[in-house]
Order: sequence, then structure tokens, then C-alpha cells
Amino acid sequence: MTNEKKFIYTSLIMLLISIIFLAWLGNQKMSGNQKSNWWSAYFDSTEKVPMTFVIENHSNGSQFKWELYEGKNQVESGTADVQIGKKVQITPKMDIARNVDYTLIISNQNGSKEIYNRFK
Repeated sequence: MTNEKKFIYTSLIMLLISIIFLAWLGNQKMSGNQKSNWWSAYFDSTEKVPMTFVIENHSNGSQFKWELYEGKNQVESGTADVQIGKKVQITPKMDIARNVDYTLIISNQNGSKEIYNRFK
């Protein structure tokens, strides 16, 4: 076997090993539940009425508490059980007013987050 063929075969083997390793590494990073401790909250739509928000959980805690404020007044609150790797969609029962600032505070054992919306 000539040196050129050895170089080509060695390069192809190294390329194949690199592709397999990068595919495995990408799969590990994309799996949100492995060694992760995060959660997120977002509005399903910023313009659609009724107001709907989503809690997505990739943390150890599954109990979430939420409070909805219209301006500075709390208008509704509740709890949600969101298992790891799952999403829960929540629609408050209140009527939505136009051109009013809404603040949603969501918390669990790992902290709290605030999201904001104004329906036009």
C-alpha cells in the first residue's frame, strides 16, 4: 500500500470518528433534561386573547406558583405541577383589557421569573 492510500484511509477514518463524536456530543447537549437545572415561562402569543402562558420545566422542582398582575394589582394566581421535561399551558380566567400592562411572576424552589405583556 502506498503512502497516498494510507493517508487517504487514515483521513477517512479520522473524519468518520470526528462525525460520530460530534453527533454524540450534539445529542448530549440538545437533551434538555440531562444534568440540567432550568425552566422557562413565556406567553403563547403576545397578541392573542385569551392570554395563555407556558411553563417549561427542565429542573428538579415540579411545583410552580404564578401570580398575574394588571398594573400593580394582583388579579389572579394559581399553582401548576410541571414534571421534568414537560410543558404546561395555562389560561387565566380573567378578561383581558387592552392597553394595560400585565406582569406574570412565576416561581418555584429554584427562584422566580417575571414576564410582561401589553395587549393592543
